[in-house]
Amino acid sequence: MTPFLLLFVALATASPMKRQTTGLDADGDGHITIIEVDNAMDLGEVLVALDTDGDMQFTVTEALQFIDHHYFNVLDTNHDHVISFQEIQDGLTLADLFAFYDRNDDGFLYGAEADRIIAMYDAAYGSAAVPAARRQRRQADGLDTSGDGHLTLNECEAGLNLSVVAYALDTDGDQMFTVDEALQFIDHHYFNTLDTNHDHMLSFQELRDGVTWPDLFAFYDRNDDGFLYGAEADRVYFMYNEVQNAAAGN
Repeated sequence: MTPFLLLFVALATASPMKRQTTGLDADGDGHITIIEVDNAMDLGEVLVALDTDGDMQFTVTEALQFIDHHYFNVLDTNHDHVISFQEIQDGLTLADLFAFYDRNDDGFLYGAEADRIIAMYDAAYGSAAVPAARRQRRQADGLDTSGDGHLTLNECEAGLNLSVVAYALDTDGDQMFTVDEALQFIDHHYFNTLDTNHDHMLSFQELRDGVTWPDLFAFYDRNDDGFLYGAEADRVYFMYNEVQNAAAGN
């Protein structure tokens, strides 16, 4: 059964009492506010939890877990019929989602309005499993050596060798990346910049010639504050975890 069908079954069988007692409803009044959502959820962590195949993007069917077809088309800025983590992070906030679900514009989510956000919360933070998003961050604790919840350029350079990352992400062993494969760590524009021979592939040599940690760090550091945290750090955590999994033979 697909993740979307599992989500549908879970929502269809959920009782009103279960909706009211969710961890999102901090004051237990049966209504969810944007403040409660902001305090309880990180959009980057939720995306990682919903991305069950780990490709850091969503097809239309996968995206219907949390938005509709119209919203998908708005977010799909490059019109490739998938929405990447970057497109979502550039075009969507928890406040946007809250407003989308709040059909009567009363500032509260309850009943059917709250079903999707509760399902998202449960996917990322529910007690049924170790949440994928938090598992990724726990596995990546070795990167955040200061333990302050932020990644610096020095921590990234010390914790991840880009050549090792390339080998770990190159799961088919051909020492090159297609566009889809490269979207694990960069976007389409960055791909085109690195693809110096314009063969629509990135070779290991092109990566070595064109990418350094300062380049990648600046690319991920969207607010230019010198730190990566929250959604900004997701791709670095992903790369770190893939290196660890490859070293463990997983």
